[in-house]
Amino acid sequence: TTPTNDNALDKLLTILADQPQQSDARELLSEINDSYFELAYQAVLNNNHKQAEQFAESVTTVRHKVALVDDRLLTYLADHSEMTVSLLLGGLSEQVRAAVANNNRSLAKRLIQLTDVLMPDHRIVSELHEILADMPVTGQVVTDKMGVATVLITPPAGHTIKYGFYITPTEITYAQYQKFRQATQRPLQKCHSLLKSNLIFSARNLDNVGFALDDDMPVVCVTWQDAVDYAEWLSQQTGHTYRLPKLSEWRFLQNQTTAPKNCGQSNVAGSEFPDKKEDVSYYDCDDGYPRLSPVRAFASEGLGLYGIYGNAAEWIAGCEQPGKLKSFFSPEKPCGQNPVVGLSWVSDRNATGGLSYIDYGDAYSHIGFRLIRQ
Repeated sequence: TTPTNDNALDKLLTILADQPQQSDARELLSEINDSYFELAYQAVLNNNHKQAEQFAESVTTVRHKVALVDDRLLTYLADHSEMTVSLLLGGLSEQVRAAVANNNRSLAKRLIQLTDVLMPDHRIVSELHEILADMPVTGQVVTDKMGVATVLITPPAGHTIKYGFYITPTEITYAQYQKFRQATQRPLQKCHSLLKSNLIFSARNLDNVGFALDDDMPVVCVTWQDAVDYAEWLSQQTGHTYRLPKLSEWRFLQNQTTAPKNCGQSNVAGSEFPDKKEDVSYYDCDDGYPRLSPVRAFASEGLGLYGIYGNAAEWIAGCEQPGKLKSFFSPEKPCGQNPVVGLSWVSDRNATGGLSYIDYGDAYSHIGFRLIRQ
């Protein structure tokens, strides 16, 4: 089809305009048409959708030029490309369904549009639109039989995360975690505190965190392993698969939500902080909560999420392998350290909520977790 007005397609169509039944010209035209469908099919198989769209444009060019010469040739081409087109439509349909299953609306829409360009008004286009119409939308909340709610988050087109995911809008609460404790007789863990008045932490645990911990507050004083095992237990109870977020997923949430612009709009360390240290830059307002707050005490930061910028820092997926010395003395520990992100009620102005690592098995009174439901 290139260069314009001086290519094999144009020359064949010139012949067919005078001799519509010229068999050699018709066969060559069919080969050109079929080759573009085949190239589009291979591009789809390789998930190279940009290239598939380019070949679809070539199919459109062939179709348009043929129609200007003789509409009957379109029927001839359709009959001779039926097998390739069938494979192509099957591949596109499969990928649309996979995109829908992964909650990737932008990719599903792109693939349906590609299908419509390749085969305008084909019945499969309507069928795929129906599948898309039944797809959950961003912000949709689903609740499992244990009462754990999750909200659907879908990254925009072109993002490195190619799938949508459901995530708990808040950290897992004390009440939610207590169901796990009671069902499994989970032992309590010693709990560290960053407060200078609580240097002796041996008596601290989830039943004695050092302050009031209400049912609707984030569960803290739990280890990374506690969080992982809770996710596994919840998966068994509900039939869904729960897990800790990956760093990339948590960073996406942080980038897509809005940090509070005014002091007092999230639970961080301000004038109400109970245990001030010298030379620490605390916020100069009172957010009303000297320690933890209920998970929905402050407005959503966007996407239907709460607590991204305060209240409790959060465990995320990751297991740093222990060194040889730790492995020798503690062979039962699968990890050396585990990752934590986010701000909390102990965060001052200089805190960024960046990635940090905590020794495996340690628990803190400012670290909780939220979960992704797959």
